[in-house]
Amino acid sequence: CVILNEQRTGKSGAFTAGVDYLQREGLVRGVLVAAPLTLLELVWKKELKPMVPHALIAVIRDAEPQYIVRTFGSRTSKQKTAPGRTAIEVLREARKNAARNPALPAWYFINSDKLRHDKAVVQELEFMLQAGEINMIGLDESTEFANIEAGRTSALLDMLAKAPYDGLRRVAMTGTPGGPMKVFALSKIIDPVRCSIN
Repeated sequence: CVILNEQRTGKSGAFTAGVDYLQREGLVRGVLVAAPLTLLELVWKKELKPMVPHALIAVIRDAEPQYIVRTFGSRTSKQKTAPGRTAIEVLREARKNAARNPALPAWYFINSDKLRHDKAVVQELEFMLQAGEINMIGLDESTEFANIEAGRTSALLDMLAKAPYDGLRRVAMTGTPGGPMKVFALSKIIDPVRCSIN
């Protein structure tokens, strides 16, 4: 499926409503959304929580340590309150949380570039795709994957090749689909069997 609404006309909201319906019907357990880093917090996490308040949400990225800053007159002290975590630690924790709460829909968000650069995360996602823990994928600003020869597109295609063809729903979202070659790359991601020409 491809959602080609213009910018700021509700692509993420339409996708979220559709996934929520499929999850309520028991057709989708976990969904992976790949998007540019700026959209993960600004759009997805902000819009998803009010629409699907019961969802388990994990943003798969390296988390910075958390600090509390105290000021005493002219002196300032910085005390660490929570250690930093790597993206793979965030993903594994989210996966355990989803296993403990199988009745709740699981949403995993990842920066599109992470698919190219973080082998441990990609291997974990491949296993989750094979096991059916993730059986839907959404690509926001999917033109990021429109160059068939780009590293992130190759990494995504390799990862999706490990998933059962019939068991994975795929949705691309973009307001600017581009020319025929870009559309072909997106078609290959959405339906690799029918678009198998290299």
